[in-house]
Amino acid sequence: KRRPEDGSCSAGWEEWQRWTDDTPICVVHCDGEHAESHPFCQNTMPWGYHIMRCSDCRDSFCPGATDETCRSDCIDGMSANGFCSNADGANQTSCIDECEAECACQDSCSGLVLDAALCVEQDGRWINRHQHFDNLEQGMISLFEICTTEGWVDLMLASVDGIGPYKQPKRDENEWLGCIMFVSFIMLGSFFVLNLCVGVIIDNYGKEKDDGGQLMITEAQLSWISFQKALYLKKQFFFQTNLQELSPTRAHLIQIVTAPSFERLVMACIVVNTVCLGMEAFPSPSATYDEFLSTMGTFFTVAFNFEAALKLSAMRENYFRENWNCFDFTCVFVSDAIWMFESLYGDSSRNSAELATVISAIRIFRVARLFRLVRFLKGLNQLFYAFVLSVPKLFNVAAIMMLLIYLYAVLGINLFAKVTYPLDGSYDGNANFRTFPSAMSLLIRAMTGEGWNELMHDLSKSKFDLQSHMNITCEEKLNMDLVAQIAGVSSIDQDDMYFFGGPTWEPNGCGSSFAFVYFITYTIVVTFVILNLFIAVIFEGFEESSKSELSDVIMHCIDTWKRYDPERRMLVPVDRVFDFIDECVEGLCKLYGKNKSVNFSMEPRWDPAYTGVDLGTSLLPHYNLRYIKINNLTITPQLEVRFVVAVKAVIRRVICQGGLNSFVATRMDRIQRLKELEALEAALHSPVPGLEKELAKLKVMEEKQSNMISATLNRRLASAAIQQERNFMHDVAAAKLQLHARGRFQDKKG
Repeated sequence: KRRPEDGSCSAGWEEWQRWTDDTPICVVHCDGEHAESHPFCQNTMPWGYHIMRCSDCRDSFCPGATDETCRSDCIDGMSANGFCSNADGANQTSCIDECEAECACQDSCSGLVLDAALCVEQDGRWINRHQHFDNLEQGMISLFEICTTEGWVDLMLASVDGIGPYKQPKRDENEWLGCIMFVSFIMLGSFFVLNLCVGVIIDNYGKEKDDGGQLMITEAQLSWISFQKALYLKKQFFFQTNLQELSPTRAHLIQIVTAPSFERLVMACIVVNTVCLGMEAFPSPSATYDEFLSTMGTFFTVAFNFEAALKLSAMRENYFRENWNCFDFTCVFVSDAIWMFESLYGDSSRNSAELATVISAIRIFRVARLFRLVRFLKGLNQLFYAFVLSVPKLFNVAAIMMLLIYLYAVLGINLFAKVTYPLDGSYDGNANFRTFPSAMSLLIRAMTGEGWNELMHDLSKSKFDLQSHMNITCEEKLNMDLVAQIAGVSSIDQDDMYFFGGPTWEPNGCGSSFAFVYFITYTIVVTFVILNLFIAVIFEGFEESSKSELSDVIMHCIDTWKRYDPERRMLVPVDRVFDFIDECVEGLCKLYGKNKSVNFSMEPRWDPAYTGVDLGTSLLPHYNLRYIKINNLTITPQLEVRFVVAVKAVIRRVICQGGLNSFVATRMDRIQRLKELEALEAALHSPVPGLEKELAKLKVMEEKQSNMISATLNRRLASAAIQQERNFMHDVAAAKLQLHARGRFQDKKG
């Protein structure tokens, strides 16, 4: 109690002074076992922060309580809190009495000494931080919090200023020791251990995926399947086929719109248009500035319309078979709609806030053109492709995550809906468990690591923290009669009390220590495990997108094919297709080979005995049979090879040569890889355990692609050509046998 202004004590009070700084003075805990039923605690709401002489506190809340062990510890200076370690003589006796009283009634009387006692004696409050190291449990919880990088800097600075128990902090007292300890823990606990957890999760995810994969399949066979999938997924190789059937004007337009220089010009317009869209400012610097941006916007609108018109004129219905063209057409249509709307309703749209908002929102679609850069920038295209591949799998992980959040939200409502809002806390009207939507919002916020530990501490505040430290009334078990009286009803059930809340009553329940278990398990399960599963799925998508090299091989073949088939008939004579295959393989060697200075040894096209001199006979017997076997070409009755067959031959050559990143396979390696590919192709006709589904899927994909190509070409002739194809190796083998037999016959005749 404060001393009156005249310096005398009030009636019923006596003057008392601590003789030493390590003599304890006690803070009253009304939540203690003995104090809870005391009239002082029952009649005072909220309790407030009260200090007493420890002996008076014991007599009031624990009358007659004694403990010989406590006294002996206090005499020996071995008190758990370090009391009476410096007192001597009469002061020591007084100090020991107070120390013994505090020890005998610890649940209701909490002793303070040194600077802490001086603080409360001067009407202050000695309160711990949320994060501290006063005991093992709180220390581990604090370290777990800073593992998530939440509040670690504040805790480090507070620890740096600490000089000892019950002592006023001193600025930068242990600067180097504290900083080194916390930074080291962040490096090890957060950067290393947590990222190690990420690695373990990703590794286990990969193992689970591999367990369901094909175990009895070689690297060459897996590459062959992957290449074929990439090939069959492409439904259209050229914008227009059979150019010989088109008019000269349309054929010329196709050459213009498919030229790389035309695409580069369009890309430049997109970039400049995006820059102009980003130059808009409010308020406008000047009327001339607005007029310039408006003129540029009109110019680019006309330019993109001109591009779309050129492509539509050249490609006709084939224009919409390309997804990027559909995307471009949508952007052009939206830009035209905005331009026409502003031209017709310009003044009214500026005066109407709603119309102006709608127009501004639709203008965002013009920025979407920038996504076309994804098509031409290889690295960006790979990342975008990784995202697209990951989206379906991310939905599965997101479903598990939302299920867990739902379960935790229901649990949180049952546990914490009645907890009152602490002063200046994170748990407030914006983040709480009082309704299901707000609980979901809180957990999604906590999932990202934003202030989750502050929410945990707010919901774990005990009755003493709220009533004594914050002067907020809270009830561990709510008085239903009082709630009914406030709500204006005769009686109310505890489960239904929130329907009678209204503006005059708010839940005032106390916090629970279960909040620590709740939020720590939520952080481990959702933040550490489930969110890292997202990373694992994205990594898998990126790994699959790295196979975009397969698409690069196909694009390389398409660019090379244009020189061999200028009319886009999708057919090339067999004698020229070998030049196409060799050129593609050599180009890929130079493009992907690790050592570009090495002359890669390729399988020769001709037999060693053939000199290249025209002997006036067929060249079929002079082909290297292993070369023909690797290419595995099928030819039409007109001795022509389809584009897809030629690309598959390039792929086989690449695989037999060692793969895109090698190209240095020895002759024996090439033979072994060829045998593996032949075994895989044989499995198409005789099912192999573990490969039936994969090979059946390849067959379906091949049929769909053939139908799509037939639709763009002459359907009847294309289908007939495919049905009448034969293996070119049979022709070569037959020619070799005939030549050999003719030679034997001539030898015998001679």
